[in-house]
Amino acid sequence: MKKYLSTCFLLIVVTSTFAQYEKKDIVNVIQALSSNIQNGDTMLVSNETLNNFFAKKLSYYLSGSTDLSLFNNYAVLDFGEDKAKIGWNINASKPNNRISDILTIGLQSAVSKNFSSLFSEKKFNNDIGLDLKYTHIFRGSIWFDNKNQKQQAPHALAPRKKSQLELMNQKRILMRALLQNEIDKGYKEYEDYLAALESDATVEAATVTEEKKVKFEALQKKITKLYYEYELEQLEDPGNNAYNKACIQWISLTGFIPVTKTTYSGTADITLTPGDLITRKWSAGISYNFMNEFRTNRVFFNLGFNIFRNNSVDAGKMEKLSLEKYKLLSSSGDTSLTANLKRDDVYLGAYETFWTPNLKTQLVFYPSWSSKIGVDLSLTKKFGKDQALDFILGFPIALTGQEEDKPVNIIVQIKMPDINNKNQPDVKFKDKLQVGFTVGLPFNSIIK
Repeated sequence: MKKYLSTCFLLIVVTSTFAQYEKKDIVNVIQALSSNIQNGDTMLVSNETLNNFFAKKLSYYLSGSTDLSLFNNYAVLDFGEDKAKIGWNINASKPNNRISDILTIGLQSAVSKNFSSLFSEKKFNNDIGLDLKYTHIFRGSIWFDNKNQKQQAPHALAPRKKSQLELMNQKRILMRALLQNEIDKGYKEYEDYLAALESDATVEAATVTEEKKVKFEALQKKITKLYYEYELEQLEDPGNNAYNKACIQWISLTGFIPVTKTTYSGTADITLTPGDLITRKWSAGISYNFMNEFRTNRVFFNLGFNIFRNNSVDAGKMEKLSLEKYKLLSSSGDTSLTANLKRDDVYLGAYETFWTPNLKTQLVFYPSWSSKIGVDLSLTKKFGKDQALDFILGFPIALTGQEEDKPVNIIVQIKMPDINNKNQPDVKFKDKLQVGFTVGLPFNSIIK
């Protein structure tokens, strides 16, 4: 019913203002504004507004290569894992509908190599690959209270507090009044322009007709944009308490295709000449995610299964030696053993490659007293030849500049690999700790 009334109101407002022009063009504008409405209990929210609303919310969680972004382009830098990724999103949803399906193509390299030196010394550098992802986003929802709040005074005649529904309806009336003013102002400028054009004897009739169409379509686009902007402002205004809860869920299928090989230097025995240990880091996975935002806090949850091409170096099953330490420990002292090495570290022990499945769960929480700093807890259990249990404690920090809808998300991480001592039982817990940080940066515009 409210969808019908909203459509009728806009139809009357805009049609009465632009009745001198083609009526079918006005109907098209109304359809663009009012069709495919998302109904959160009794509040109407357009698909465009819902897309923009959740795009901004999700940008606070953009910190990993598998995270979801609703911006056209984004970058992720993980200094702890030495990974850098640039991602491009392609909207695979139906036209003029909510965003439901996204294809992501990413180019990944090592942070230390950076994208400016992907190719050097007549060959590609290590750790270059394509990161591919398909994401299906379920319909987002917004809940709000449509009941009267409890009376604050003891006597029955005390004025009651208005419900969120009543407050939002008042805001929508104001929005329509503002929109009407813009329509009146824009159409007056349109009329003045056409009057001046028609009074000019040097302007041909065909030119006048074409200008009518061009100017009118420009005004249509302006009104449509303003409608979405006003609607979004209602949801985002913190003084409104516009909603009790906002929720969105999605499932992602991911895959990494290595373009180049990953090469380490290592040897089974310290008396032997180190050689190249080669692997390709293939991976594939699936994950379920949801984000809930309440009045006072925000929660993000991830549960994923992944399988990847692992090796003895990455699993921590080989001893890592600096090149200088290796030279000192080498019993022969023969400098020819290290003369041709191009890497700074040497790994000692038996080397093999193998497939490792793993299960990961992650919880990110922003408490009521902080909208910019949160807590990130991540637990990953591996299976097979690498049975390590890894834990990460992170502190996400959202930094906003001139563009508040594109926050830079930085996570300071304390990584605790192999806390169950499956791979390195002889290494003390404090010696396994690693400190690093990741940076997630959305840029360009929100997906249309």
